[in-house]
Amino acid sequence: MRQNLAPVVLVLVALVLGVLVYRDRVAPSDAERALRKDSLFPAWRRDRVTAVTLRGPGGEVRLDRAPATHTWTIHGSTEAPDAAKADVLFAELEAAVALRSVDKDATMGLASPRVTGEIVMGDAVYVFALGGPAPKPEGAAYLEVVGVGTFVVEKRLATALLADVSEYRDKRLVPKALASPERAHVVPASGDAFDLVRSGRVRHTLGDSGPYASRAEVTAFQTALADLSVTKSLSATEASARASSGAPFLTLRADTAEATFVVAGPCPGAPEDVVVARRGEPPMAGCVPAGVVATLRRPRGTYADGRVFFVRIDELEEVRIERPGSAPFDVARKGSGFRVRAPRERDLEGDASDGLRAFLGRLLELGGVAVDGVKGEEISKVRIVYGKVTEEVRFVRDTSGSVVAVRTDGKGLVLPAGAERFVSPPDALDRPLALFPRDRALEGLRLACGGLVQDIVRRGGLTLSAPAPFPLDVALASQAMTTVQGARADVWVSDRRDGLVPPASACTITARFEGDAGPRELTLELSSPEAETVYGAFRGEGAVLVVPRELARLVVRPLVSREGFAVDEDRVETLEVTTGLGARRLSVGGDGGVGSAARRALGGLRPLFAVRRGPLGDGERDPARTEIAVTVASDAGPSRTVRYRFGKVIAAPEGKVVYAERDGSGYVFAVREGPVAELRAFVETPP
Repeated sequence: MRQNLAPVVLVLVALVLGVLVYRDRVAPSDAERALRKDSLFPAWRRDRVTAVTLRGPGGEVRLDRAPATHTWTIHGSTEAPDAAKADVLFAELEAAVALRSVDKDATMGLASPRVTGEIVMGDAVYVFALGGPAPKPEGAAYLEVVGVGTFVVEKRLATALLADVSEYRDKRLVPKALASPERAHVVPASGDAFDLVRSGRVRHTLGDSGPYASRAEVTAFQTALADLSVTKSLSATEASARASSGAPFLTLRADTAEATFVVAGPCPGAPEDVVVARRGEPPMAGCVPAGVVATLRRPRGTYADGRVFFVRIDELEEVRIERPGSAPFDVARKGSGFRVRAPRERDLEGDASDGLRAFLGRLLELGGVAVDGVKGEEISKVRIVYGKVTEEVRFVRDTSGSVVAVRTDGKGLVLPAGAERFVSPPDALDRPLALFPRDRALEGLRLACGGLVQDIVRRGGLTLSAPAPFPLDVALASQAMTTVQGARADVWVSDRRDGLVPPASACTITARFEGDAGPRELTLELSSPEAETVYGAFRGEGAVLVVPRELARLVVRPLVSREGFAVDEDRVETLEVTTGLGARRLSVGGDGGVGSAARRALGGLRPLFAVRRGPLGDGERDPARTEIAVTVASDAGPSRTVRYRFGKVIAAPEGKVVYAERDGSGYVFAVREGPVAELRAFVETPP
């Protein structure tokens, strides 16, 4: 019996003390009473509130507040609080409304309150107790403020007070001292454990003397550390139990701190999350998104770094490139441009600096395949400076003729063909990236490659200068003119053609301009436009650039009108789809709605562009060998049949496309994959 009375006695003592404190210290002035007429707490002096204590679900917490800085701490603990959650509680208490005053009775649950608490306001204290639910409004509850009265309060205040006290602790499992650890010991979900070690100011290595770790993967790891926050806290007792029984997967170490984290099973009530516990004092555990833990437990191989340099172009401060038998190339950032210090001093600003920026960007993006035991002749040495960090890389041509970058961690990376051009800066670096003048009217454009020659002139509108075997697509021609006039080199790579661009290339772009100074013609000669990298050089010049892909495509795509490819879906009578699985004939006007769906799919067969002259080759056909025959009504005679054949799915800049031909068109066009898949499905899906 005495044990049952103990909690009640403690509450009564607190209430009596609260009466004394309230009456002596928190008596509101008349002005405060008027201002806070319906407020639960008749006086509220926010600049004097120094502590809020709650006793309820999960135990007790006292939140100490510094009024001058509005910061919170947990009383008697070095553990950080959840400041945002504490601010919400503070705001709810300050704004709490007494919906109505009631006479206290035994049915209100105040003899055994769900929550008790105190608010320390200077030398005074409010003592309160949250009882049981009130009948109305929905979610309301009874609350007694000692010395003030008993009231019905809103659901929002009751909800705030009933929150588990663990919710007021910081949700971040990683202490501030370990937010950027010197060492992380990782135990992957599969594979051997390894250490991720900070090396110098910015780099990380795999082990104390291992290879560099990938910057992107280290960033993902650090982001996951920052996200290692609980979505649902566990009690201190359960946290301690989970911490002692779970499987360690991560240990973080810094000069003055260390913490081990364990996976302790699925989250109660949220099996898609996992429980993570932090060992140490105080222990902490809670539910964490499984994806965050998976990122922290990636295997060692994930961190393999295939990049030559760590730094990005926006972080770069200085570059020095030394080559045997050549003057060094030395450049430093200056304002928004660069200062070239060697071999010839000059400042590069605006357009003149774009070429150098593009070149350095390509240099810093170099990557390759790891190799050991590099031997060969050094062809270049590059020194990079950024943020008081110096990075030096040697470039070697090995016995097989490949170029290998040797980093300061000793790891060699075999570079792809052509990469050596970015360790030998050309004089053309200060040329603007803009290829054609933009201040003069583009009057004509000649696109030639192999047997395809398209000569476009502006005569009121756009037209072809000579008769052609196809009608011009004016929209595509206009787009081509715009692309050429706005074209920019990806980067200048060489002062000499050196076989990159043939001296008499079969693929050219000739632009004709008019202006006050008279006509001017510029011809850009291209290497193979189908190659992975397309090079270009202006006729009569040696400097070589990397041609942007959208410019190279112009010389191989016929600008033939797309109008004659599609049919008017409103005139379609029947549709027969044939694949390797069989055939299906549909009446567009009926068939339980399938016909109308087929008509919509036909409407989607609008070409994006023409691919080339000639029919589809057998090797280009799709495995299903899809064909469709469309019967189209005619105003001037009997219905006619139009036939289409389709090729494989191709990845294009416009998205996934299918090559298609229409009987009699003489050209292969590209259409979107979706409508073709819908038409094919009419055969593959039973009626």
